[in-house]
Amino acid sequence: MDDEDTGLSGYWAMDTYNTAVSAWEYSNGSYFVIQTFSGSFEVPQGALSPQNGVLEPASGYGSLVGIIFGWITSAEVFHKGTNVAKGNLGDLNYGGTTQDLLNQTYGNQVGDSSAYNWYTTYFAPADPYDSYFSYAWGFTYTLNSLFTTNTHGSSTSTGTWCNWGSADVGDIVTASGE
Repeated sequence: MDDEDTGLSGYWAMDTYNTAVSAWEYSNGSYFVIQTFSGSFEVPQGALSPQNGVLEPASGYGSLVGIIFGWITSAEVFHKGTNVAKGNLGDLNYGGTTQDLLNQTYGNQVGDSSAYNWYTTYFAPADPYDSYFSYAWGFTYTLNSLFTTNTHGSSTSTGTWCNWGSADVGDIVTASGE
């Protein structure tokens, strides 16, 4: 909950989601990992849209789904420590703020100060950007239909954004009230 979502122009939405991580160890010491996401996003009026940086004319919300998958090579070591290896980790509040979304540029945004990372929690050396974790990822956001038409019944919105590691397509722009 309260996870600030990154767009191409800055943080644009606040996400709440469930996530699941599964890891399989292979005989060569490497791991194949899949993390899935399912939840919702809220975008405040005045934030910048994720793809094209359009000023959001109204607040809105929608659904999100995502996946991260890839290989962790044998140079990484699984270390459970006192953490559960199977089961629910509980609810995590990332502490994001709407004000950060309204600052409209990464230079003025703080970001989540308490972000949880399963990779750094369960694998060592704990550097999520090292060369030992080769992964692909993608997220799809769909604006709720309540926010895709204005009061006159015409559409002024863009309702789907696909944010994939290899490309970004679409945008999320809420309909104005006019």
